[in-house]
Amino acid sequence: IDLNLSNELNLVTVSRVCKEKGFERMIPLVKSLKEKGINFKWFVIGGNYYKEEFERIRTLYEEFKDNFEWFGFIDNPHNIVKQCDYSVLLSDDETWGLVLTEAMILGVPCITSDFEVAYEQITDKKNGIILSRTDLEGYKNRIQDILNNKERYKQSVSNFKYNTYHN
Repeated sequence: IDLNLSNELNLVTVSRVCKEKGFERMIPLVKSLKEKGINFKWFVIGGNYYKEEFERIRTLYEEFKDNFEWFGFIDNPHNIVKQCDYSVLLSDDETWGLVLTEAMILGVPCITSDFEVAYEQITDKKNGIILSRTDLEGYKNRIQDILNNKERYKQSVSNFKYNTYHN
């Protein structure tokens, strides 16, 4: 899939559209990017299984429609993920953030919310960025980190291998 990429920052979220996935947390991050004049695109891939939630969320994004590209379910989203600077998962909670692991296998660093298991996958400021689920105002303080360290984070996951073997 050929994407209409930004020349500055490209984000991707692969998730079903439901309240638990934290789509509302995208708004303060987007507002912070806009306030700083960042040219960005955010690609959202996932089934709209929860039509009421999708309609509510979509209404929130109307103000930013030039920055978002919404896809429905895509059987293999890896081609899109590989083209982006960060994979973003801002969930309330996860038992395991599989999309984080998949993104790192593809060499794409992650931005995630601070659910407990995220700390088992991401080391903040090393192989990605962990944002607070509650301090949404603090997102403004992380924008420069997101922009300035894309290549460093990308390098940190460039040789990532997920080992399923445990002693």
